[in-house]
Amino acid sequence: MALSNYSPSTSLFLNPSSIADTRVFLDLHFAGVGASVHNDFVHMPETFRLSSLWKESETVPDPEYRRNSGPYNAYVAAIAQGPTISACLGDKSFAFGINVRSFTDARNIPNHLANYMVEGFKWPDQMGQTFYAKDIRVNSLSFAEFALSYGAIVKAGKGKLLTAGFTLRQLMGIAAAGIKLNRWTYMVPDTLDIETYSIHGNYGVHEPAFNSGTGWGGDIGITLKRGVNVSSGHRPLHPESGCNITDYTEKIGFSLLDVGRLRVDPEFYDGSFDGEFRMVWENYSASDPDNLEGLTDIINTEFFAKSTESREGKRSLRMSLPTALSLQYDRHIGSGIFLGGVWIQGIEPKNLGPRRMNQLSFIPRFERRRFEVSMPLILREYREPSLGLAFRLNSVIIGSDRVGSLLFGRRDRFGADLYIQVKYSIFRRTACTKQGRSVKPDYSVPLRKQGSSKPCPAWRS
Repeated sequence: MALSNYSPSTSLFLNPSSIADTRVFLDLHFAGVGASVHNDFVHMPETFRLSSLWKESETVPDPEYRRNSGPYNAYVAAIAQGPTISACLGDKSFAFGINVRSFTDARNIPNHLANYMVEGFKWPDQMGQTFYAKDIRVNSLSFAEFALSYGAIVKAGKGKLLTAGFTLRQLMGIAAAGIKLNRWTYMVPDTLDIETYSIHGNYGVHEPAFNSGTGWGGDIGITLKRGVNVSSGHRPLHPESGCNITDYTEKIGFSLLDVGRLRVDPEFYDGSFDGEFRMVWENYSASDPDNLEGLTDIINTEFFAKSTESREGKRSLRMSLPTALSLQYDRHIGSGIFLGGVWIQGIEPKNLGPRRMNQLSFIPRFERRRFEVSMPLILREYREPSLGLAFRLNSVIIGSDRVGSLLFGRRDRFGADLYIQVKYSIFRRTACTKQGRSVKPDYSVPLRKQGSSKPCPAWRS
């Protein structure tokens, strides 16, 4: 529903300029949750049935593994969207919301490490072999945020309408951990020891706790609508502009998302690896740390990681937000039918921090004021396709980007997701209601076919 014209409280996560020139005067979002899990290594076989989880749990098959196809990636994203208010006040719009978000990624995991992750280091098939790994990234970041968004019409007229917007987020840390291994050469010679011959990288982690860090983040975006019949000074849903809304033939948006970072202070542990000599972790299976401090002590001792003894005067551990570029396109072909697309490209952080999953989506949808349905086709990391289905019934949204394998055939399942939103939308101002003016566009006549002599689109009375 990120391209919806009737859900500004959710579309602003993809492009904050979407709240300007919206078709909803006041969007009151009460609560929503969403989670997405994706990887390309472990999966449920095609014999798995979702209904068996609650009907015949003993028949649930064991997970399977796609071996020797690395390097592997995994992504987890979740959001608990709290109260959010979005208001269209003429040519300017505002939104304020409270959310909790979480991102986890693991990238460039080679075949040998993926096998050790599921089989343990005592797995005999790889014992005695020397392995080399590079550019491994594992990060997790969770935070609460207070988000303020602003959108405005920048220019209107001559068949075009340009909007711009931004979101400013004040962050409160909950959990942060990351490791970056630029190079690692190692061998597991037997069931007791792990030998490291060279290792370079760094790590950072802190004790999870609410409000355990602070930071700032933000989004910025622009949207250009073409094929509109509006004049300069257009104010959507405002009596001065006839209480009308804007229809368009095509919409193009560009946004930069989640720019910023979270600072964790003061209880954290970090270290850097920089070794070009043989290190032996003897009897590794006997290591049993009972807390985070004990775990980091083992890492520093066995891999000769350099860690600061005193936290006084030291800069805080910083984790980058999952920054990404996004391009959106939406075309109205008539009668409430839209064909859209979204491209999201994650930006690699310089230091520790999760990277957003790359996605390319084709999104056909049917849109009305009180009903909407879309069926997105999504390419994750540009190679893992899935088919989704989403509904908006008045102001309740429910959907998933992975229903294709459940509805249309048997396929190995490498992920799952689900999102639910509950809100209440007020479509017109009180002043417009008293005037008896309608804000429904006439979908029966595509805008591009209307005569140029008409100053505005046709409206139903």
